[in-house]
Amino acid sequence: MHFKTTDLFDRQAKKLSKRYKHIKTDLLHFVKRFDDYHKAAASIQKNLYKVRLKNSDKNKGKRSGYRIYY
Repeated sequence: MHFKTTDLFDRQAKKLSKRYKHIKTDLLHFVKRFDDYHKAAASIQKNLYKVRLKNSDKNKGKRSGYRIYY
């Protein structure tokens, strides 16, 4: 599967990478296991989903992760 990112996503990921050093590996994990995450995604609208992705830099539970909309 091929993924494209928007300029806004790239800017926000770059900004977050200064604070969270492992964000790139977390996003690569999301891409590799996309099918599993898609099954657990919450549908917001038609063809718009929200997924919670664990933040490996903060080990504080469910609320400390990233929210990815696709």
